[in-house]
Amino acid sequence: MSTSPDIDVFGEAPGGERPRIDLAAEHKPRIWARFLAKWIDFYLCLIPSFVIMMGLIFLYSFVATLLAWPVDETIFDGYIFVGVFLVFHALTFTVLEAFCVSQFGNTPGKALMGIRIRNIIGSRLSFRSSLKRSALAMLAGMGLGIPLISLITHIICARTLSEDGHVFWDRVDSLQYLTQPVGAWRWIFALVIYIVCRALELAMNYL
Repeated sequence: MSTSPDIDVFGEAPGGERPRIDLAAEHKPRIWARFLAKWIDFYLCLIPSFVIMMGLIFLYSFVATLLAWPVDETIFDGYIFVGVFLVFHALTFTVLEAFCVSQFGNTPGKALMGIRIRNIIGSRLSFRSSLKRSALAMLAGMGLGIPLISLITHIICARTLSEDGHVFWDRVDSLQYLTQPVGAWRWIFALVIYIVCRALELAMNYL
């Protein structure tokens, strides 16, 4: 049997032990790292959001057919479906991000960009605190992912981070948003993911 310690999928040491990092750099805002981490997670969450949404549609259609209910298939097409999916995706992302942060201290995107979230005593957040943080970040930080609104909220948040070193949801429950420098390959990988996902999003809008 191997005696090597296990490392969780998000890169945290066993038992929540924190890796050695530069303490002087730990609280730097690293605006672009936060931006990329958030959007990478947001795009990755499209997969479970789509799967769950399709599952719910299938369940609704099956029950409606079984009970001989009238089914208006037009609600599954066009702008109505897109609008419902955007809201559903925002809710799914908020819950899944809150779960990952409460369980692992970060998310895939945050782990890639060397970001961890802790409470005031350095422990992982409770799910309730993490959900509150995720909901506020989704509303005030990402503008629910709506293009024009998210652009405005990003500009405001970037200015706040550069001036104060934190945004207001970092301080709601006295949270610590800890960062560390990451290698060039991580930046390249994150940028490639973001650019590809953004390009696919734009392409889908013109189909």
